[in-house]
Amino acid sequence: MFWNAKAKRYELPHAQRQALNPEMFVDHPCPVCGAMLERYAYTKDGQDKVMLRCSILDNRRSKCKEVAYFQSRGEFWSPKFGTLKLLEPQI
Repeated sequence: MFWNAKAKRYELPHAQRQALNPEMFVDHPCPVCGAMLERYAYTKDGQDKVMLRCSILDNRRSKCKEVAYFQSRGEFWSPKFGTLKLLEPQI
């Protein structure tokens, strides 16, 4: 935990606070640092899209900058790391 001087309280790191919503994360590690990949929703040309990226903000700004899997036809692909097929959830 870290001290947040503005809020004057201890808090979890940002990535762990997001972990409270388990649907944001997938069961695949980042190919560079090994942290969990997270789903990131964005809009491009008026279309809602989803991509996978490293869940650690500092790494996304440095060594994991090129870790980006884009959704296409039911799977995710990366120009640098290839295709990533997610396992279907077992019901």
